[in-house]
Amino acid sequence: MRKNLARTIRPLMVALLLSISIVAWAGEPPEAMESESVIREVTVFPSMARIVRSGSVTFAKTGPIQVDLVRLSDRMHKESFQLNGQGNAKVRILGTSLERVFATKDVDARIAELTAKLDDLRMKERAYNDEKSAIEGERKFVESLLSTYAKDQSGNMATKRLSVQDWRNAGKFVSERLAALAGSAREIDGKLKTLREDIKEVQTELNKLRSKRGNWTTTAHLDLEVLKAGTFRFEAAYLLPGAHWGMVYDARLDMAASQVEIGCFASVTQTTGEDWERVELILSTARPSVDGTIPELHPRYIDIYSPPPPAPSSRNRFAEKKERRAFSKTMAVGGMADMDDAGVAEEAAQEYELDVPQATVDTVGLATFTAPRKTGIPSDNRTHRVFLLSKSWKAATHYEIVPELSPSAFLAAKTTNPFEFPLLAGSVNLYQGQNYVGRAYLNTAQSGEEFLLPFGLDDGIKVERKQIQRKTGESGVINKDTDIVYHYRVSVANHRRSDTVVRVYERFPVSRNEKLKVDILEKTTAGWIKDPDKPGVIHWETPLAAGKKTEYDIRYKITYPKNRQVTGMP
Repeated sequence: MRKNLARTIRPLMVALLLSISIVAWAGEPPEAMESESVIREVTVFPSMARIVRSGSVTFAKTGPIQVDLVRLSDRMHKESFQLNGQGNAKVRILGTSLERVFATKDVDARIAELTAKLDDLRMKERAYNDEKSAIEGERKFVESLLSTYAKDQSGNMATKRLSVQDWRNAGKFVSERLAALAGSAREIDGKLKTLREDIKEVQTELNKLRSKRGNWTTTAHLDLEVLKAGTFRFEAAYLLPGAHWGMVYDARLDMAASQVEIGCFASVTQTTGEDWERVELILSTARPSVDGTIPELHPRYIDIYSPPPPAPSSRNRFAEKKERRAFSKTMAVGGMADMDDAGVAEEAAQEYELDVPQATVDTVGLATFTAPRKTGIPSDNRTHRVFLLSKSWKAATHYEIVPELSPSAFLAAKTTNPFEFPLLAGSVNLYQGQNYVGRAYLNTAQSGEEFLLPFGLDDGIKVERKQIQRKTGESGVINKDTDIVYHYRVSVANHRRSDTVVRVYERFPVSRNEKLKVDILEKTTAGWIKDPDKPGVIHWETPLAAGKKTEYDIRYKITYPKNRQVTGMP
């Protein structure tokens, strides 16, 4: 009986003791340690960035532990936080939590550092000012020597006759010394200018820090269980708003070699609150999901577009100028429009060589570019150009001419996209040789798709447009119609020493009413081609030898019921 009772009680006692120890262990908070991390990789999307931080911690023993990743951005999307790791330590991640922390420690330390630096700079400024005062005193002393010497020697002339060489030596000493003192003063002025700029910069940063006296950060609490002691290398990733990128290009034309070179750059702007220092930079056209939810496709509906009727407007000079300007921007560069400089914040164009490292490009699905070098981009809301890659290839050149709007010829290169990825829409800086000729906007061009690059005006091609005829008449027997015949002649002369190709654009009115007819007359110069995207716009593309001239005649007739008013007439 007692043996059976003992056998029953003993396991109960063991279980009770174990439960007590487990409760006691569970009630004690695990050991905590802080860990710093550095930004290793940044992927910039159209409106945000994915930050990858890396770091390491060493565990001397096994058991539960809390690792705090400190000084992460307070602007992160909390749902996007991810963590993984590896190393010779065996660690199980039990969970993570994020806490918003107001940090003053780092700011106070920085304020102390800047204050010490400012004191040092001001001591140097005082030392330079003392040197300048000493130089000024010596200058006055040297100048007084000459007058004193002259006075003394004049009084002794009765007893001692001075030679010309004595006067020359005295003058040489004074002039050389004054020149040396002036040089020293200029050198100190230069040092003072640089020093005062440094003082202003430090003082500005110090004022900013003192005004906020701290900043909000995020601390990531990592609950871990160490199964085997050792080193654990971790990576933490999260999404941040306030980052943007786009493509910009440098296009260079070598006329002699009939060759075009395009350099592709990323234009990156960020205000994430975190400076990116020597990071692997990736640019992506994807739009990531913040919380990891799988995106869902919805039906895509298409329909025939019915344009709204144009609003009635009077034909005044302002409207005519506006229309001409819009037409010129579109046609003169063959599908590329000038880009307004206002709102374009980018650094000056950079030189690059063809043998520099090129970006790697992933064209599977969405376009992703990896910069060839580690890059630093501060959180300063400024635009930073990052070189990606460049390529040169043959391209045919010709001249785009829109004589109705401009008497100039626009040099252009007609080419196809030679890259295995699309050239995304963006501004392009244009160069002819080493000369900058302007800026335009490049629409997205798929791989292998044809596009035009403009390279400025050329005075070697002379253009003239004249109205030869505008004749009004009548037609019809019973119902009278008004007929107006127009005749224009365009002359293009090649004063260059080389043969070329010209593309001349003209337009005919387009009727919006069945009672209003427009007929192209037979005597219009043959070979014109309709623009499939712009009704009423045509062009001729013809060779033009050096020193030669060619002419294009445009004739058309507008017919409409008599005594009716027509808008939009040429």
